[in-house]
Amino acid sequence: MMKYTIFLWLVFALVAVYVFARRKDRVRLCNSAWLVGGFLLVCFAGRLALLILYWQMFASLSFAQILLSFARGVWPDVLACVWWCGPAFFLLNLPVKSVRWQQVCLALGGIGLGLFALALTGDIVYFGLVQRHTGSDIFNLLSSLPLIWESVRRDYWMLVLTGAAVTGVLAWIGVYIAGKTGRPGRGACLWEGLALLLVGWLCLQPYLARPYAWLPYGYEYGLEQGHLTQNGVFTMWNHVLSRRYKKWASSWRMPHSLTTADAQNSLQTAKQFFMASRQEQPADQQYPLLRKRIKFNADARGRNLIILILESWQWDYVDALSDVPRGVTPNLDALIKRGVVFDRFYACGRDSSLQGVGTVLSSVCQTAGIPYYGKGLESVSVARLGELFANEHYQVYFSHAAAHRWMYIGPLAQLMGFTVHSGEDLTPQLSYRAAKTVSDYEALMRLADLVQTAKEPFLGVFFSLSTHEPFDAFYPLSFGGGRGNVLAEKFSSDKYTRNLAYTDWAIGEFVGRLKSAGLYDDTVFLIVGDHPRRGIPRPFGPGLFRVPFVLVAPGILAPGHNNRLSAQADILPTLVDLFHIKQPYAAMGNSMLDKTAPGFALVSSMEAQEFGLLTDDGLVLQRTFQSASGDKEETAQLKQAAELNRAMFDILRQNRWAPAYTVSPK
Repeated sequence: MMKYTIFLWLVFALVAVYVFARRKDRVRLCNSAWLVGGFLLVCFAGRLALLILYWQMFASLSFAQILLSFARGVWPDVLACVWWCGPAFFLLNLPVKSVRWQQVCLALGGIGLGLFALALTGDIVYFGLVQRHTGSDIFNLLSSLPLIWESVRRDYWMLVLTGAAVTGVLAWIGVYIAGKTGRPGRGACLWEGLALLLVGWLCLQPYLARPYAWLPYGYEYGLEQGHLTQNGVFTMWNHVLSRRYKKWASSWRMPHSLTTADAQNSLQTAKQFFMASRQEQPADQQYPLLRKRIKFNADARGRNLIILILESWQWDYVDALSDVPRGVTPNLDALIKRGVVFDRFYACGRDSSLQGVGTVLSSVCQTAGIPYYGKGLESVSVARLGELFANEHYQVYFSHAAAHRWMYIGPLAQLMGFTVHSGEDLTPQLSYRAAKTVSDYEALMRLADLVQTAKEPFLGVFFSLSTHEPFDAFYPLSFGGGRGNVLAEKFSSDKYTRNLAYTDWAIGEFVGRLKSAGLYDDTVFLIVGDHPRRGIPRPFGPGLFRVPFVLVAPGILAPGHNNRLSAQADILPTLVDLFHIKQPYAAMGNSMLDKTAPGFALVSSMEAQEFGLLTDDGLVLQRTFQSASGDKEETAQLKQAAELNRAMFDILRQNRWAPAYTVSPK
């Protein structure tokens, strides 16, 4: 899809060059070039100021990465140019033969450029406060304005004055140039009409594009490169436009249900949940929930790690987890019997793969008032699973068969420090209904190829696809020889079961590759569902969020069952404990091996319009527009959930969850 888009834009550029050449109007062409060039120059200066002022944040980037970030930033710069100067650019190219008209248009463009420079300066100042671009924070601008003004007055007044002066000079030069370039001409009606059509179409593009498609731009290459690539005014204006796409809109707005929770009390409640372990200690006062493990409960140092995240994995379809034998998952059954089954394990969300994968990779759940990954959270520094293991000299891979930007899974994995292989990188090895389709088998075989050649211990993550709707799209015409045909016929009436049997077969083939390479015995397996299967009615209670979780570590953890209440947010702390990672981290959960830490689950649904807390006392769910209500015990638990959410809202919005930058070994 990306290659197709680039090809279309290349064709557009060639056509535009030809049309404007035939138009033969040097004056309007020069004036237009000055307007666009001046705008891009201001964008470049803003990005350079960001790099110089906050050089410590970007110290881990090489010179080549900095250049690439600047180059990638041209695209959001162009879109921002169209937003702020598009009307002036369009008027400038009308077939009006008047020097004064050109001067007026360039003056309008100068005003747009001045407003942009002011907003860009504000973003740079705001970046110094929270180490991220403005983005959806624009909706909190009124509450942040006194803080920003005080910071400008105290520390950045020279930057503001310089920006205003440069913008004024550029606007004056524009008017001067318009007077010196001469009188514009007027070409043939055909070329004038085509030129206006092209300019008008270009000016409409930012408004026609779906905002969600641009929000994570650049961050898939890492947090530091994302900050340097992004244009803060672009992200801010994009969020403003996204309000008409309510499905994609998101902002850092405190819901009504959190306003009654006191900030200090909320922080103390959060510490009771996240900082209660006697085996961990606070790591940095600047980050209230950042902690460091000082005692470890198991030792898997030097072992390989494979994480299998299974789409819509229904626990009672697996014989090793259910009392109803189905014969669907013999390979998963064999793995599970070697591991620890956590019988009370829950997903952070009811129906979102992005929530499930995001929480596994970062231990950050989607909670009320906080934009999740793809909508703004990618600009906040969090603990990143891939980076944690890379800093322990692991090679880290992520493989899935979907398109790279499908549900933002690929860019998210890249942001978390993984080398990502998506559907576009895979070659079909089985036959599917649609040409060039790939599915779980191809993704697992690519992961097997990667880990077999790894020169260091590896962390490999696989995200399954075949049990995602529509079921016929990701299922091969045949698999596994006779057994596959028998299974396909046996479960032909239940496509979910049929596809789960296929994924199980593919996992068996992957495990066979590990055994052949002598890697199986030294590998820890973690198997988890991303969310419960959709479309199945369930009574209110913990079962709304229940998913399977199995930790397979023979020789380290004895096989069996564990009744601890745990959740997806506990996975990262558990791996920190199991693999003896001494790096500080922040998480919305605790190690499942740590008996001194409380067990609980933060949960949400409906894009976190409904949020809650699951403890041994039960499950409470609350709508964001409602205050806590119910009997005395339930009201107390709802208040506790609101305080937890309020603490996380405050800390994440201030970007005080984890350090703003890390330096990974090269």
